[in-house]
Amino acid sequence: MSLVIAFVVLLTSLGATPTNPYPIDILIDKDHCLKNVIEVENIEANIAVEKMIEAAENDGIVISINSSFRDVPIQKELYKEDKANVAKIYCTEHHLAGVCDMAYPGHPPYHDSVQNKAIWKWLPVNAHKYGFVISYPEKHCPEWPKSNRIIAACGVDYKWEPWHIRYVGKKLAKKIFDAGYLDPDTKVIPQDFYVSYRVYYNNYSPAQPMQISFQYAIAHLFP
Repeated sequence: MSLVIAFVVLLTSLGATPTNPYPIDILIDKDHCLKNVIEVENIEANIAVEKMIEAAENDGIVISINSSFRDVPIQKELYKEDKANVAKIYCTEHHLAGVCDMAYPGHPPYHDSVQNKAIWKWLPVNAHKYGFVISYPEKHCPEWPKSNRIIAACGVDYKWEPWHIRYVGKKLAKKIFDAGYLDPDTKVIPQDFYVSYRVYYNNYSPAQPMQISFQYAIAHLFP
């Protein structure tokens, strides 16, 4: 296999393309924050979420996207308003394409309305079928506060957010689902399946998507 073909295969396996430079399994949390934010469109994720919304409607569940990609100024403002429950800039999955907060139209995603609760019940059963996972599932633990229902706890960066979903592709979503991440009594969380791409966290202000993808490839080859 030629070097060029091998490189293209590697980029594909990472989920990075010229229009979506971020690896599909990149880890972003409080300890792994991005250096830069690039607004790109994940066409595959867009198609998947449309299909998921349509499937939900066929089941009598009305879902809409309340929030998706956030640039730095928006995230900074949200963090100022609610530092306890909102991630700092560069440390949120909302800087990625394919991350959505789902809710009934006109309802805040965190509002425990009857309509939203129906969504929270439908997503865990069906999201993985379309390549999505719930980033911050409910978890129980022996120490106080016993769960992450109210505050971040039990090994999860944030409190339970049944509305926050991330597109990782059907293959990885099924792998995470089959591992039992939705069982509150296991320690399995989606972040266990993501990868820290050290080159990206320490590199320059990027210019070209394929250049960024090359940096990811190097990080993957030499972790």
